[in-house]
Amino acid sequence: MNDTAARGRIDLLIVNIGYLITVDATRRVITDAAIAVRGGQIVAVGKESEVCAALEGSEVMSRVDARRAVVTPGFIDLHLHSSFQLARGLADEANARQFLVDRMYPYEAALSRADVELSARLAAREMLRHGTTCFVDPGNIHPESTLAGIAPLGIRSVLARSAFDLAGSDFGAIPKEMISTPDTAVNEAQSLIDQYRGELDGRIDVSVSFR
Repeated sequence: MNDTAARGRIDLLIVNIGYLITVDATRRVITDAAIAVRGGQIVAVGKESEVCAALEGSEVMSRVDARRAVVTPGFIDLHLHSSFQLARGLADEANARQFLVDRMYPYEAALSRADVELSARLAAREMLRHGTTCFVDPGNIHPESTLAGIAPLGIRSVLARSAFDLAGSDFGAIPKEMISTPDTAVNEAQSLIDQYRGELDGRIDVSVSFR
């Protein structure tokens, strides 16, 4: 259990955890565990009996029964195009060329800012429901709308603006809406970094995405 689990108001107390997978330095797996949270920070982790004893007399604002579940730290998805959420079923059972050139690139080029915002919000909701608390988005042409979509949900993200400088190859053609020059791509990437890195109380980072 954390040494700093001081008495006082506890915003959230999770009890009856069957297996708590800590992923700490010693890779502890704690059975019959509990977690206490204050001000968005975990202040106590350990056996339920020890955590509750240490917090005796504290005001607990919310208590959750984990129902003997397995509890882990939040997952991180290292490659997720949140703007693709509305395209479920569009490219099922397609080969690589069909998936990208015939279906996904035309779909992506047609997305409005409102489409990207809605898609990102739906993607973030699904991730959070399944334990993913951070994702790296390789980008689309409206990354500002991605940020607007996820902003109310508390999820963390690394955002990028997609960059293509070749309109096509033997593999196939890219919609003109998605093409930029290398100089334009660099400038847009730098602008995104300058404007949005550290936004939403530090939940947002920005990267560069050359596709």
